[in-house]
Amino acid sequence: MTRPYRLLLVSILALGSWGPGEAWIDPSLAEGAVINAVSCSKADVDTAIASASDGDVVNVPSGSCVWSSRVTITNKAFSLIGAGIGNTVIDAQDTVIPCFLNWTTHNTGGNPAGFTRLSGFTITSTANCVGGASNLAMIHVKGTSHNVRLDHLSMSAPNTQLISIYDDVRGVGDHNTFTFPAGAGGINRHMTVCTHKQWGAPGTDYGDTSWGTASSWGSVDAWYWEDNVFDNQMVSSGGFTPGIYGTDEFGGCRVVYRFNTLHNTSLQTHGTESSGRIRGYRHYEGYRNTWTWDYLVPWPGVLAHRGGSFRDFDNAVTVMSGPGLPRMIESNVYRRGVNPPYPNISFFTFGACGVQTTITSLTRSGTVATAITSSEHGIHLSGAYIKITGASDANFNQTFVKATRICASMPCSATAPSTQFTYPVANTGATTDAGSPVWTSPFDGNVDSTGYRCTDQVGAGQSTLYSGAFAVMTPLVAANNALEPAYIFNNLLNGVLSPHAPTQFGADVIINLRDYYNENPAFNGTTERGIGRGPRGSRPACAHDGDAWNATDGGGNWNTSTTETNSVAVGYASGADGSLDLCSGGVWTNDWYVPYTYPHPLIGKGGGTAPSFSPGTNLQR
Repeated sequence: MTRPYRLLLVSILALGSWGPGEAWIDPSLAEGAVINAVSCSKADVDTAIASASDGDVVNVPSGSCVWSSRVTITNKAFSLIGAGIGNTVIDAQDTVIPCFLNWTTHNTGGNPAGFTRLSGFTITSTANCVGGASNLAMIHVKGTSHNVRLDHLSMSAPNTQLISIYDDVRGVGDHNTFTFPAGAGGINRHMTVCTHKQWGAPGTDYGDTSWGTASSWGSVDAWYWEDNVFDNQMVSSGGFTPGIYGTDEFGGCRVVYRFNTLHNTSLQTHGTESSGRIRGYRHYEGYRNTWTWDYLVPWPGVLAHRGGSFRDFDNAVTVMSGPGLPRMIESNVYRRGVNPPYPNISFFTFGACGVQTTITSLTRSGTVATAITSSEHGIHLSGAYIKITGASDANFNQTFVKATRICASMPCSATAPSTQFTYPVANTGATTDAGSPVWTSPFDGNVDSTGYRCTDQVGAGQSTLYSGAFAVMTPLVAANNALEPAYIFNNLLNGVLSPHAPTQFGADVIINLRDYYNENPAFNGTTERGIGRGPRGSRPACAHDGDAWNATDGGGNWNTSTTETNSVAVGYASGADGSLDLCSGGVWTNDWYVPYTYPHPLIGKGGGTAPSFSPGTNLQR
């Protein structure tokens, strides 16, 4: 039973402090009590939060306030609502990130369970909240709630990340404006960061449970970013500008970007490679986003994937000026890379995929074998599991043995070079091996010399369910990722179809019509394969497993917005919003993939109005 409303500090005068169209919560919409903070000061907001319980609403009035320390909320599910963008303005001056809000959610209390909302603030940080490279942000949301809404926020900071989603948090961020202002600096700053390291299993880590369980395409089980503005105002006449990497997803993240408007920033994902034990992102849906682009230096694409599976479609870029873009969508498998930007493979805890490192010397002293390689051996600073083959003495040949590099830190030295490592063996057999030993990573498929299927690579799905820190990781078997191809269609660069392409690293393991499928305007289902597009009445017979058809008259009414102008603009029939049909076993499965209901069902719960921007409509093909 819903509790009676507890109205604290509510009066006609207090309610009047929020103007028409602003984001305060009408008491009639609240599930629990409505608590009005006396002012926007940190002390008054802390006092109001301390009295809040699950299901309550804490209103913060108009004003401009400086917070010298962040707000911390632990295991409470309620709404924290400012008076609207430009009305409640907070300058976060904490020097420890997250510098504005650290919210640990839980999945009980409220309606729906665990409902947690932050809305109606302008947030800046002239202090540049230090620690942005740690992948935390000004607002850090973690815990177990599957019903989180972050909306109607305007965030701008010159040198830090803005919002990070962690653990098993699911829900939506909508109608926000994210800005990296001109003159900002730093390295690898992202507007949004997502990990699902504890997907479905609190207390786990690394994203293992997300990778070890079935996919959740087109469902509520993901984090959604929709109807936001991502604006990178930093400029560069050459070289690297941090704001170009607008997002970062890793640690098993399952994320959707849709109906967003972006300027000079790309949506990037992270693979299972340079983050040590932490896995890459799990899967990604990006659709009906629009970009304007006038970046001053060349850039490879606006959507970039370093692993996992993805569905990118109905996106559009308008290049206004500058050198432009060679394509919209690219992908890489960095564990196939041995050249810059990773000149050695010491980043890769899981080893380099398909790279056989020759061992020039292999000796044993007791139970310790010492290997010397002719080049960088690729053992991560924290060690790596390796597979040794080719030694003449069987005692040296090992599978899933823990190797330790002699060089304990970077850069290495002449006395402890990066070409030496040790690993345990039995105290028996030869002390020097005369064979031709090599080491490879035991996690990958290794069906051919490329290492395919590389662990968690582009086109990879559910894997072995691992657990434990790297030193005690279990089970010690290959990842055995299922094949889960990426599908890419109806992405328009200056009005022209722009297909996906692997670039730089991994083109030999990211194979068309196996690991990914592009739209093919000449698709006939037989000699011309990939993804066809049009009404189902034009669809040819199903002839090749994995081929798909973008049914422009399929999918039903998943876009439930009042105008649905976007559906018509990208070429879908009136009354239908589009879907993907799959060819398998000679039979088409209609509506094999349908996007989740738009707008997200959590949108509209509570009050608030959209900020003053319009999603792009320049998608006409």
